[in-house]
Amino acid sequence: MADPTLEDYNVDKKVEEFVAYMKEQASHYTTNNILVTMGFDFAYQLADMDFKNTDILIDHINANPKYGMKLFYSTPNTYTDFVYKEKKEWPLKWDDFFPYADDPHSYWSGYFTSRPTLKGYVRWSGSLLRSI
Repeated sequence: MADPTLEDYNVDKKVEEFVAYMKEQASHYTTNNILVTMGFDFAYQLADMDFKNTDILIDHINANPKYGMKLFYSTPNTYTDFVYKEKKEWPLKWDDFFPYADDPHSYWSGYFTSRPTLKGYVRWSGSLLRSI
């Protein structure tokens, strides 16, 4: 609720929660740029309301230098351009990512794999397990 005359005005509270979340996220980054992904599958059923609320959040934070951050809508390309300009040296990962679960019965096997044959075997064996 962005109107300060309303009883349930909550912009300041939401901004403080978001800023705290961003500071926590920043502790996991080695650059000054943070990529904030918003939403998930089917999250934007009411996209106009979500964007309106996000615009209020962005405007409020950008208008207050006390937060020490600048927010804006971006693309992966813009984000990587900003990170690239910081000229950081990144470690190389040579091994593969293991399957992981985000729910008790939801496994993302092969999602990040660079070994498509392994991904195929995992899907094939998973379909056998489900068919029994």
